[in-house]
Amino acid sequence: MNPKFGLIGFVNTEEILADTIRRQSPQASIDGYELFPNEAFARLVDNRYKRFENENTDDFDAKLRAMSHVGYAAINLGPDTAAFLAGNVLDAAGIDYIGPRANELDIEIDKTKISEIFPDSTGILPPTKILESIDMSDVNDLLSEYNGEAVIKFVGDYTDSYEDSEYRRVRMLSEFKDSLELESFLRNSVESSGKVIVQKYIRGQQFSLTCIVDGNENIFSLGENIFYKNRFENDQGPYCDGTGSVSINNTLPDLLSPDEIKYIISSVISPYVSNLGERFGRLPKTFLNLDLIKADDERIYLLEVNNRQAGGHTMANLLSGLETPLAEVLQATQEGRLNELQAIYKLGASIVVTAFPESSPNDFNNDEQRPVVAIPKNTDNNDVRIYTGWVDLLGENEEESVVKSNLTATMMFVNHSPTMAVARQKVYSRINELHLPGLAHRTDIGKRYIS
Repeated sequence: MNPKFGLIGFVNTEEILADTIRRQSPQASIDGYELFPNEAFARLVDNRYKRFENENTDDFDAKLRAMSHVGYAAINLGPDTAAFLAGNVLDAAGIDYIGPRANELDIEIDKTKISEIFPDSTGILPPTKILESIDMSDVNDLLSEYNGEAVIKFVGDYTDSYEDSEYRRVRMLSEFKDSLELESFLRNSVESSGKVIVQKYIRGQQFSLTCIVDGNENIFSLGENIFYKNRFENDQGPYCDGTGSVSINNTLPDLLSPDEIKYIISSVISPYVSNLGERFGRLPKTFLNLDLIKADDERIYLLEVNNRQAGGHTMANLLSGLETPLAEVLQATQEGRLNELQAIYKLGASIVVTAFPESSPNDFNNDEQRPVVAIPKNTDNNDVRIYTGWVDLLGENEEESVVKSNLTATMMFVNHSPTMAVARQKVYSRINELHLPGLAHRTDIGKRYIS
């Protein structure tokens, strides 16, 4: 019997998962449970179930409960929003699935909780202080202790205090124009949640590791990549939703040794998974996406863990270089037997370059500023895959979709080739073929890896 998969979500990662399954395992079928409109995802599924058609979601919830009778090889619950909108329905129906449970997401949403798992004494996180009140004299003493280099993390509902991008909830100390702006940011966070995070800034190279765990403490690594977040060339400017990503052989051989990867798995991921099992009485069965940094002194620090599938940039990057069929990975995860599966990666380089609104990460002043572009649809012959970001669909035909951009990534261009030089040439040539008014992209993604 051909395997059947149920994908629940609405973001570009669902499109990437479905496209990967289609290309690697054409015999498989896919049902898409769409929480919000995503035509790019919907084009790739055999059956489409839409939550957003009616204000009353009872019919959609009934379809979720009926998943128990379909015989899916695996059910994947997508982003954090999916966990809150659909996870409780699946849990109440006794349906097992891959994805975060709402209580597991608490650790991700409240960025202070990771310090409970890895206190300063473990040396896993950079030196971190959680402030519950603001005395600027004490703050200045702390910043002096950190040599004037710190990262400030807003805890709570950022949108209550600020109108710019959510990605600005994490700011370098140098991004504040003066001490008054810093103090306001600190106080707004404490007012929102009762706390704010001040963390020592670590100089070094940030990278990500993405894996999936199966509820039996088995870990399957999809690999490591560099996920570029800065708006401008040479990693300058504020953080955005993401500007690109690179990986070589699904790792970073110039940055990480096999022993260092083993260290991350044994000293960070395994204790983290065990801790969640102890906290919630159930070991996680989900993707995990870790942001880490290798410091200039060669030490590796954990920056944060996301208890869910990675964003589109990282997922597209790593899945383009994964030889082990994704369908087999999902089924083995669902059945709790990842220990039986070998991770095989393609030799070569993977690159993702993002086209995003020129104003990003700042919001649009008015609706007329939102770029309108045509996105070509992928065909079987396209070795540069184009995935659609957060957009509003205005119209489409057999060849392309006309969309209006929202604030974050509009398009992601993805290629895997034998070398980074070839991968870069293919991606940037494809970008330059298109007319993308109002969109920008970095031109330096992967450049340092050409050699």
